[in-house]
Amino acid sequence: MSESSARATSFPGARGEVSALLVEATSAPPRAGLLFLHWGFGDRTSFAREADAYASAGATSLLIDAPGFGGRSGPRVGSRDARAVRAYAEQQLGELERALDFLCAQPGVDPARIGYVGHSLGATIAPAFLARAPRVRAAVLMAGTGTLSRLWLQGRNEEGSRSLEDLDGVRCLSRVSASLLLQFGERDEFITRADAEAQIAAASEPKRVCWYDADHALGAPALQDRGRWLAEQLQLAEPALARVEPLPRAQVRVSRLVGFVLRIGRWLSPKR
Repeated sequence: MSESSARATSFPGARGEVSALLVEATSAPPRAGLLFLHWGFGDRTSFAREADAYASAGATSLLIDAPGFGGRSGPRVGSRDARAVRAYAEQQLGELERALDFLCAQPGVDPARIGYVGHSLGATIAPAFLARAPRVRAAVLMAGTGTLSRLWLQGRNEEGSRSLEDLDGVRCLSRVSASLLLQFGERDEFITRADAEAQIAAASEPKRVCWYDADHALGAPALQDRGRWLAEQLQLAEPALARVEPLPRAQVRVSRLVGFVLRIGRWLSPKR
């Protein structure tokens, strides 16, 4: 990514400023708009190189930091208290709605050509957001869980899970009007096959589903697929992604380390 292609920005959130990167299209307007939300191992920089390629293809992108990420104050996602999990989710939903307003207000952005890309954390909260955001025309959901409590509620319990159900992807995906691309990894240590299949079954049409011989980071084939799909959905030139690193290597290393620890923990745990 060139130094001049992205600039730091912010907009008001419910609890202070939301830090973000704005990557502006280099083409003449009207331009498509893309909103990105990173995974739990990253921040607003996670999709920066990818967004730079979309800028050359005709899209202006906004990449935001989730609460508690990218130096933002406050707790990160995950708690033993279902009320805290819900408060976090509702804060993120409000910030995504404000981010969408901010993106659509950028000079030259066509409000009829808006896309969303979310990975893990960003894909998990996406269905509830998209159900409230009919302006989004196309959305890519990468390796998210369809049940918030499964990964976000530590020490999961039935009562807490029920209190979050209305925000679960498996309940919200049927109300999403955007075209969907769902991407999953065959070797994902965080998202089970059953979890993914439940989301696929719940998602409204039109949808496309792609599986990869990959872990939670997904990798280059997924990058190429979503680039082509977004170009088709938002009338972009096909982005030049062949030499783009899908995710920052340091973030991928942390993800794989945590996945390895999870795998060892499951292997050592008593079989029931």
